[in-house]
Amino acid sequence: MKWKTRPRSLIAPGMEFTIDAMPKREFPILVHGGDAERLSAEFDYDDMVALSGLFRLWALYGLRLSPEERTELIGYSADYEALVHWAGEGWRAADPSGAMPMFTLLARRARNRSSVVKLEHAKHWLGRL
Repeated sequence: MKWKTRPRSLIAPGMEFTIDAMPKREFPILVHGGDAERLSAEFDYDDMVALSGLFRLWALYGLRLSPEERTELIGYSADYEALVHWAGEGWRAADPSGAMPMFTLLARRARNRSSVVKLEHAKHWLGRL
């Protein structure tokens, strides 16, 4: 989409130029197979932070997990963390369809419980300040 405009301070009256419409923000690339567009439409900022913390909590403290399972959980946590940074604080889900009821339930429970590792604490533990 293109339109004509004339910035008041840069162009003399009567001179116009064409600019492209503002491009859409690119979704982050999720390493562990998640669909960033779908997840950002399903979950609010707080839900994504809670899920990232929950996956990291399970990876760090889960009993009887193999190293591969721990790595996968850390990957899921990193995917949600990437979405959190992309979306920004205050993000609201655009079109929650209810297609992921288990994740929604986990996110809501994690938000209401103090045992979830907070994203800021996890970054500190991993040496990312």
